[in-house]
Order: sequence, then structure tokens, then C-alpha cells
Amino acid sequence: MDFKNNYDNLYSKNFTSTGKLRYLRDFRPVNPFISNKVTKFPIGFKGILGYLIRLILNEKNENIEDYTEFSETIISQILENGELSDENEKYFKELLYEYLLADKDEINILTPKFYSFIYPKKNTSNEEGIALFIRDIFLDNNGNIEKFKNFVNNSKSNNILIDLILNNINNHSGNITEKKYCCVDNEVINLFNEDFDFALKHEEWFMDNIELFFAYYYFYYNAKVIFKVNKEFSLLEDDINFVDYDEHLYYLLDWEHASKFNKTITGSGYDFLLDKSKYIYSQFTMIDHLNILIGDFYKENDDLINKEVLLLEDVYKFFNGLNEEDKNNFIHYLKKWIERCSEYHNYPLDEMPNELKELLKLLYKVLNNEKFYSSNGRSFTHYIENLENITTKYFAKSRRQFGFVLNVNKKFLLMITALSFNDYNNAESENSTKLKIKMDDLFKEYHKRGLYFDKNSEETIKELLNKLNLVDKKSDSGSAQYVRTIL
Repeated sequence: MDFKNNYDNLYSKNFTSTGKLRYLRDFRPVNPFISNKVTKFPIGFKGILGYLIRLILNEKNENIEDYTEFSETIISQILENGELSDENEKYFKELLYEYLLADKDEINILTPKFYSFIYPKKNTSNEEGIALFIRDIFLDNNGNIEKFKNFVNNSKSNNILIDLILNNINNHSGNITEKKYCCVDNEVINLFNEDFDFALKHEEWFMDNIELFFAYYYFYYNAKVIFKVNKEFSLLEDDINFVDYDEHLYYLLDWEHASKFNKTITGSGYDFLLDKSKYIYSQFTMIDHLNILIGDFYKENDDLINKEVLLLEDVYKFFNGLNEEDKNNFIHYLKKWIERCSEYHNYPLDEMPNELKELLKLLYKVLNNEKFYSSNGRSFTHYIENLENITTKYFAKSRRQFGFVLNVNKKFLLMITALSFNDYNNAESENSTKLKIKMDDLFKEYHKRGLYFDKNSEETIKELLNKLNLVDKKSDSGSAQYVRTIL
């Protein structure tokens, strides 16, 4: 193996013709975080679902800035088609506006297809990139694209007026967008597939929860990937052991009082997540560099052939599978890259090691030093804000002196509760919903989906389920509580 061409590619991708160093992280990207745009979710996940559905249906992005004008265009189209008598025109317009418009700046979501008419007002964020990420990571497997396409196109409106509207909207085909993002956590994707199949069997419920459903899996997946990468990079900070930690995220219920004793406040919540995210800018930059340098050579390793992107553990596996000549060649170009980056950032190199681990540790130091962050400060801040903003929009709440705390409101809790009744063993059945499960098993289902609670919060959840009349007080043996399905 000769890594020279890969090194040249690495250099040309990261250095401009004028010698300026830029970090693109786009060779085999694992998240949609970018450093020049911050997504603040001003209309929640609606705009992202709009881009996603247009992407799935291969429809062109045509910005709609005035929904009143948009509605008038639809009315004109219907009138031109002769589907409406003159005497009914005024009544029809009033009825159409009532159906279509929440106000002049917002459209009512009458069926999944109506999401495709939603566009962010300003193109200052990365909704389109997040939509592409969701397609590539969550939908581009298990036949999910076709399933979602059928859901969007075939959802029953049971309303003649809605069908009339949809039949008179002109859609323009767009260009096919190639796959961009790489998956590094199949465990979350497998769980998503199970929940997605389950949700599609309950169309009305899914329509009520679709924004929150995709928002949570987007957040949960990225949090898991950050924990995974952070743990692997701990190997470069500790000379002896892999630095492990409990990555469970604890949440507080929206209607609970916060206490300094809550686990989500004492070290397993929002601040914990941000702490593990501090260096993701340099970590994902380094992963990108290593993947460019390795190129497609890793596919010659049978243990790695199915990988879409290599993380640090995979890099070690790749290197250990090389013969001595190839190892030396890889080390040679890795050293060249470290020297080039250190020169650019004026980072002093005392001595260049020869072992892979020591070289990776050195590259991480070069990319993770104060000079690196001072020259990339704004980019670094924006990069992390992409995670902060999805968290604070949906899954965290300001709790006065405690700052932001991971938070679960009733809608979110009931959505996860409904998904917990998914009968995976009978997934092919028409409903595939368990009628009831043990209370203890319900909390295991919460854990499976990344939600952990203190004992006090668990008791509060039980009280809520009791109030909703979803709890069977005793089992036949009198030893356990059962929870009935919401759906």
C-alpha cells in the first residue's frame, strides 16, 4: 500500500491554494454539525421534515414565503380546472383559507404531504443538511425510504377538500441527492427501525408525534455517537486504561421541582453531555483526517469491510492488520501530516515518536491546543451549538440556579410510553402492540431508548399513569403492576 495519493488528497482538501488551513470534516461525515451555520430550530422540526419529505419524494426546493399567495395560487388552479361553480367560489375560498392557513406565515399540517410546503424563513441554518442526515442515517436502510414515501403519499385524509387541494398543487422534480453521511452506531438505528415500523402502523398517532419522534432520535443518536467517540479519545489522554463512564442521561419531569440531589443535576444530565462534547470539533476533525489518509485501503481488512467510516478503535485494527512495509509507509505520511499541522499552528514538536498510539496522541494535541481553538474559536463555538440547540429546544429546560436541565414533558413521556408497547416478536402482525406490560418492564423500555429517571421521578410517572387510568393495580398473583397500552 502506498499512502502518498491519500496524503496528497488530505493536503489538498484541508489547505487552500494560498496555504490557509481549513477543516472541512466532510470526507465521511458522521453528523450534520457545521461550523459556519447554527441551526436554532425557530419552527421546531417542521422545516426539517419539509426538506426531508421533498428529499424522499425527489421534489424541488421552491421557497414559499407568503402562504396567503400560495393558497390563492391553489384556488386559481382549481378554478381553471373547472372543478368549482362560480356561485360557490366565495364560500370555497373561505373554507380553503380555514383549512390551509394557521395564519399568513404558517400552513396547517393536514396530512404528511403538507410538511413539504414548509420552508425556513431565512437560510441561515442547516435544516437541509439535517434532513439529508436523517435520510442517510435513519431511512436509508430496512426499506424505510419506501415505507416513509408510502406514508406521505397514501395517508388517508378522509376529506374531499384536502384531496382536492393536493390534486391541484404543482410539484416539480428535483435532482437526486447522493448519500453523504456515515453511520457509526447501529444499535440506535436498529431501535429506530423497530419504533419506526411500529409508528407507521398507527398513522394518526404518528402524525401527532412525528416532529418529536424524529427530533428525539436525531438528538439521541448524536449524543450516543459523541459518547462513543469521547471514550475512544480517552485512550489518547490516559496512558494506561480506557477511560469508561456511565453514559446514561437522567431526566427531570417537566412538572417536578428541581433539587440539588437530582442525578440529572449532580452529574448525569445536560452539563455532563456538554462536558463530553467540549472537544468534538477537534475529535471529528482528526477522525476525518485519518479516514482520508487511510482511504479505501481498510476494505482489504475483512473485519472492517462493512464499516462506513473508521473511528479510533477501527484505525488501530486497520494498522495492526498491515504488514511491516505498509505500517512504515502509513507512519511516514502520518508524521508528515502532523508536522504540517504543527507548523501551521506554531505548535512546537520536541521529538516525533514512531508508535501509532503516540503519533495519534500527538496529532490530537496539535488539533486540541489553545492555538488551534484561538484560530478556530467561532467555528468551534458554532459546531457545539448545533448539539446545544436541539437539546434546549426539545429536551432541556432552564431551572433557575441549576441552569439547563434535561427535561421530559408529558407529550414526550407519553410518546415514549406508547413506543414501549411495541411487540417486536410479532412485528409482522397488523397491530404488533402489546396490550399491557409490567411497570418494571416499562422503565426498562425507557432505558432502552436512553431515558433514565431518579426514584422520585419514577414514582411521579407512576402517579401520572394512574391518573390516566392506565395502571392495573395488581397482577393475578397480586405481586406486580401492569400498564395498559395508550394506543
